[in-house]
Amino acid sequence: MENKNFDSFIKSFTAYLKKSGLSNTIQKEAILKVLFEEAGHLNAEEIATIVKKKYKINIGIATVYRNLNFLENSNIVSAIVKDSSNTKSYEISIDGHHDHIICTQCGKVVEFFDEDIEKSQLEIAQSNGFTIESHNMTIYGICSECKGK
Repeated sequence: MENKNFDSFIKSFTAYLKKSGLSNTIQKEAILKVLFEEAGHLNAEEIATIVKKKYKINIGIATVYRNLNFLENSNIVSAIVKDSSNTKSYEISIDGHHDHIICTQCGKVVEFFDEDIEKSQLEIAQSNGFTIESHNMTIYGICSECKGK
């Protein structure tokens, strides 16, 4: 994405932190920049490696996990589990809600949005006396490339 979009995003993020009584750090900003610019869903180790190589920032894996946890709890990033190792992969949460289909063999992730599924989830929640606050749907299967192998 363009730097102008990232600059606008960081201004909003910094305002959010200030309003919450928190401060921005170069580590938080670098993590967000990596997630903003890189394609795909990255795990904490991949993010740390990119921050170190691309931005020459010395960042420990514990710092990456701590910041990702904060960003996820603040709904700035979202996480998915791509495989049986239960390792989370992250993405920026600015493109609106979507769900995922993940290949259990190669880890390929396909994002999708389906209005009928969203409607069904709302109806199911309401019929059971629930008000949806958030949800995350992930479908696991084998992609066509892996089936053909």
